[in-house]
Amino acid sequence: MEKEISKYSWFVPVEEAIKRGYDLTARNPNKKEEYEYEPPQVLVSKIMEKEKRISEILDALYEVLGYEKS
Repeated sequence: MEKEISKYSWFVPVEEAIKRGYDLTARNPNKKEEYEYEPPQVLVSKIMEKEKRISEILDALYEVLGYEKS
């Protein structure tokens, strides 16, 4: 019994399989990797939020250890 070829089928040329080191992992070769990068302002804002949270955690740790914040 042969499988029917459909719009969900894809083929990879033998040369491509060889180039990949015979890696036959099922990957759609027609799918384009799409990724939207966030604007620098958003990235900086997120970093600042995380830095603030880290600072709060360190302050709490200093308090638990009995140290005074300098």
